[in-house]
Amino acid sequence: MAEAQNLSPSEPPVTISLTTSSPTCSLSGSPPFTVSIEWALSGSRPIWALISLNSGRTYGIVIRDPSRKGRRIGPPTTFIADEGILTIEEDDEDVTLVRIGPNKPCRISYTFTTEPKVSGLRGSDTAMMKPGMPYELTLRKTCCRWMYEDEMGDGGEVERRRKLRERPLALFTPDCRAWFEAV
Repeated sequence: MAEAQNLSPSEPPVTISLTTSSPTCSLSGSPPFTVSIEWALSGSRPIWALISLNSGRTYGIVIRDPSRKGRRIGPPTTFIADEGILTIEEDDEDVTLVRIGPNKPCRISYTFTTEPKVSGLRGSDTAMMKPGMPYELTLRKTCCRWMYEDEMGDGGEVERRRKLRERPLALFTPDCRAWFEAV
């Protein structure tokens, strides 16, 4: 199948996957439990993209409790509602320019907190979990601005960011899941 070459706000040609550092998450925090999100190229043409990589956020990671019919768990101030969208703001310093090419994915990692969060946020990522119970990780809707590398042309980071900001936002829901058990 040929890759699209138009300027429509289509999904980027990437596969997004979730992995965990362990099949179990210790509610004590030892060892730390890390979730990684990997954006890997699904086609053959490298792309440039603007995506949010802030290490202080949950990157749109959602914890679901199968015993509660897959409902989202976690303090409401920690996780944004299911309908929430991880967006990219023009002036957001958390937006990172990345190149995703064959065998060169972009990887983001987030370590769960077991202590109450600071800056007015209550609870922790594990506050609603029960030992011995399985949990599912998914991702919220997200968006990015992207273009094929061969369309990008020459230029440094400032020029690439400028070109990408002129592109429409591609809004999509990553289809990926990971499971773990709380211990």
